Amino acid sequence: MKKQQQTRTAIYCRLSRDDEQSGESMSIENQRILLRRYAKEQDFEVVEVYTDDGWSGTNFDRPDFQRMKRDIENGGIDIVLVKDLSRLGRIQIETSLCIQVFFPEHQVRFIAVSENIDTAKGEDDFMELRNLFNEWFVRDTSCKVKSGYRQRALNGDYTGAFAPYGYRKDEQNKHKLVPDENTASVVQHIFRLAVEGYSPYKIGRLLRGDRVLTPRAYLAEQHQRYLKVVNTRHPYDWGATTVKTILQNKAHLGHMVSHKATKPSFKKKRVVAVPQDEWIEVRDTHEPLIDEETFALAQKVIRVKKRPTKEGEHQIFAGLLKCSTCGQGLSFARGGSSKTSGGKGGRGSFACNQSRTRGKAYCSFHYISYVHIYEIILADIRRHAQTAREKESIFVEKLAMVSQNQQKKQWRAAMKECVRLNSRESELQTIQRKLYEDNALGKITDEQYVTLSRDFTEEQAQLKERLKLLEEQLNQAESKQENTTRFLELVREYTDMKELTKAILNELIDKVVVYDAEKINGKRVQRIDIYYRFVGLLS
Repeated sequence: MKKQQQTRTAIYCRLSRDDEQSGESMSIENQRILLRRYAKEQDFEVVEVYTDDGWSGTNFDRPDFQRMKRDIENGGIDIVLVKDLSRLGRIQIETSLCIQVFFPEHQVRFIAVSENIDTAKGEDDFMELRNLFNEWFVRDTSCKVKSGYRQRALNGDYTGAFAPYGYRKDEQNKHKLVPDENTASVVQHIFRLAVEGYSPYKIGRLLRGDRVLTPRAYLAEQHQRYLKVVNTRHPYDWGATTVKTILQNKAHLGHMVSHKATKPSFKKKRVVAVPQDEWIEVRDTHEPLIDEETFALAQKVIRVKKRPTKEGEHQIFAGLLKCSTCGQGLSFARGGSSKTSGGKGGRGSFACNQSRTRGKAYCSFHYISYVHIYEIILADIRRHAQTAREKESIFVEKLAMVSQNQQKKQWRAAMKECVRLNSRESELQTIQRKLYEDNALGKITDEQYVTLSRDFTEEQAQLKERLKLLEEQLNQAESKQENTTRFLELVREYTDMKELTKAILNELIDKVVVYDAEKINGKRVQRIDIYYRFVGLLS
């Protein structure tokens, strides 16, 4: 009876996908056969077989490994059998703690059969070296996998498990995307609705009403073998987040954007976001579903935070009106008993959001009525549209002049700042040379030198980054003529426009800057600057 208590044996088997890919010879079944044979030869009583199939050796939260530990803590196991040390784990510290601390604390004998390790025979001099090698194996594999993924990303290959909504993987090349005939039209419909001014939430409601399968439900339908867990009771339950994700995905432009997240360590499962300037973007890798213009308009719509009226509608100027003093948006307030949901007859007004929320000490009110701003913008668009249609040459000349004046102002400002930054950069180089000399002569301590040098080095890095941005601004002059042509084509369409809509405003206008009203000769006068897309301020 005593012998049986001392030989209650747990067999532990593990195999990860990495082991299979790297040519690991022992399947789970073969491990069981080997360990049962050994237990029989040693006259051990096998009380339980624990199996973690498809689990990495770097993860010590494996379900059956944790179950085995609980059984050990409850006193039900005397011996643990594994094929080799790497089956127990591939992180040196964790594996060593288990063998040298956890097992001895619970009077458990540990045996790695193929490596002839048996803690009952004393410590193995090479065990730590083997643990270190097992960890190195995972580290090396992780580096190779990361390197492979990065190279594929740089090549513009798609590396995800499933294609983004609207696409499927090419049957001839799994790293290439082709439009999915079932969902590409849904993506295009979503973008059309966004350009018309519908919020992601409202788009989701429309898709639910049309009984369109959500991306995950559609995936589950197409790949039932892989995606068995899905909300089958609500397969049409589109959320605003899902819609927004589709609208922000540059894959729909035909571009591949990768390396947006990474695992800092192969030892942990934690994934962290990569800064946007480190993402890898390869353009024109597959057929686009959306053109650049539509995509840009959609981004403009989803950036605006819209609060619906009691009737559930959104006023059309959301996100467009800006305060001339502080630059914040103008917020809408209802007034009177008439409709205020966005029609021309609505009684409501706009005022600086900062003034409304924090008081006049922070900013003045910049009040303007809904009807007033509506009529001003409508009249301005009609005027430019009529001039563009009836006097095209004059209008083009005016656009060119406005563009040229703005370009000159921007160019002068950029050049002035470039001169100042270059001068400061020269000063910093002189200062750093002087610091080095003072440190060499003992005038300042090493600690002072390191601190001061670091500060100046950081400032230099910021200067270089700013100079790079300014150079890009100076190099954008060539695109001005193209912008003029694009605006001309857009505005021509609105000569006979009867009313404003969110879609029209998004297509034509970048922002509207509202100034405080003044009294001039007893009359209320208020300046409104309308900045049109592509060309800026026209009058």
